[in-house]
Amino acid sequence: MSQLTLTGCGPSASPPNYWTFQVVTTAAGETFALQAVGVNAGKTCVVDWGDGSASQNWTGQALRSHVYAATGTYTVTVTNALEIFRIEMQDAKTLWTVSNAAPIPKNLTSLALYNLPNLTWDVGCMAGGNMPVNLTMLYLYNLTGLTWDVGSSVGANMPANLTTLTLGSFTGLTWDVGSSVGANMPANLTTLTLNSLTGLTWDVGSSVGANMPANLTALTLNSLTGLTWDVGSNVGANMPIGVVVLNLIGCSAIMIDATDVLPKPLTIFRFENHLTQAQVDAVLAALYLAFPTRTGTNGTIDLAGGGNAAPSGTAPGSAQCPPATGWNTAYELVHDSCNVSPKHWASVTCQT
Repeated sequence: MSQLTLTGCGPSASPPNYWTFQVVTTAAGETFALQAVGVNAGKTCVVDWGDGSASQNWTGQALRSHVYAATGTYTVTVTNALEIFRIEMQDAKTLWTVSNAAPIPKNLTSLALYNLPNLTWDVGCMAGGNMPVNLTMLYLYNLTGLTWDVGSSVGANMPANLTTLTLGSFTGLTWDVGSSVGANMPANLTTLTLNSLTGLTWDVGSSVGANMPANLTALTLNSLTGLTWDVGSNVGANMPIGVVVLNLIGCSAIMIDATDVLPKPLTIFRFENHLTQAQVDAVLAALYLAFPTRTGTNGTIDLAGGGNAAPSGTAPGSAQCPPATGWNTAYELVHDSCNVSPKHWASVTCQT
């Protein structure tokens, strides 16, 4: 069987109504799995696993798997692919060069591809490689063969209706957030995770398309050298008020001042960023400023790692109303001897 090869970019006809890729097995009896494939209600897709076995009907949403009796390279073909709304794929036996002959199903609303060393996808290079426009969930992680210059063409635009976005650990991404309409940060996100993306440039709040999404409830930013975020410096750079989980790790150009407004429901907060003592004290002061109106229950604050300095004062802190040192502020966030809030933090961990 021949391997599909992407030979160039350019205009072409719309991709066919099927989904095809290859599976490479190295031992007899290996199982290939698709973690999830969802088919629209009342519709059916038919899969040919490429090994001469009987075809199968797919309906609903489920894990899909097949056992291959012998070593080999098999071409899988799924018909009626326009009815597929979800794909989650992480089996390293996948061999897929996205092209017009082996397209991304265009009507997906949920796509998760991760740990696929033999996936080749130049997003937007041709019609079959366009990023699906109806996506509300996108998870792309550890994909060495993925190339995506966000907003460089219509087919390479960032999907505007995403509510969940995770991008991490691949070097083929180029994204200057807000540099064009197609490169805007999706405004309706509720969950955003960006991890180890050397091609990301994001000056938060520098333009409407570069604003921090206001409806986030979970935000993780990790090892992003191209990120600049001075929290609260303008409306577009405000901390989202509904965030419950906030992880800021290894992003040297994030600044939180003592007077910044932090989210009331915040429950998990990790900020490890080579902070100086003054910066650690400022973060603790901002947390204490939000303490009287806090709605989160228990929760943890972690300021201990990432080269952070210790807070001012003496560990582990002591009662003081109002607290005048960093350590005493940390103490009050847990013990609240000043009776400031009914919603105490369960723990505050700082460098000693």
